Amino acid sequence: MAHGGILILDEINRLNPYSQAALLQVLQEHYVFIRGFKIRSDFLVIATSNPSEYSGVYELSEALADRMKVVEIPYPDKDLLKSILSWKSGLYMEHLGLKAPDALTEVTATFMTLVSQDSNIEVGPSIRSAIYAITTAMSKAWLEGREVSLNDLKREIISNMVNVVRGNFANETEKRDYLSRKFDEAVMMYRRYSRR
Repeated sequence: MAHGGILILDEINRLNPYSQAALLQVLQEHYVFIRGFKIRSDFLVIATSNPSEYSGVYELSEALADRMKVVEIPYPDKDLLKSILSWKSGLYMEHLGLKAPDALTEVTATFMTLVSQDSNIEVGPSIRSAIYAITTAMSKAWLEGREVSLNDLKREIISNMVNVVRGNFANETEKRDYLSRKFDEAVMMYRRYSRR
């Protein structure tokens, strides 16, 4: 179906070795066999991949990796994070007529920046988990007929991030305490900044 076009392949390193071999054949030979028919297939592939420390990923075969140009995309800075969080949470909440308050996106972006820059953290918070934290906090408050609070957000941030963030923690309680402290630090920074 991608013949003459571009195949966008999300999370290529979730392909098992058998699927990688099939993709390699198509990229190398420019044809594929489907139900006994040889079908010509010329296309360009743009693929994303997850970091190797994520679970459920496979190392790309040497032959497939040799045909890829790798472009590293760094973790976004705080301002870009805030824009992404505001935009995506707005998309998820527009059917309710809700827009994420500036305090939620600012505190979340600050929190994510603090955690991701910590040298003791191996895997930082994901943007997806942050969006879910914001939208879940907003949804729960909306269902209760009240404004969302930073305490609502804190609960959801910790709940969503505890399984995502990896670092030098003895147990889950220690990780929850760490996330709570970093969130409180982000709130203090937000309050200092907003007083100006």
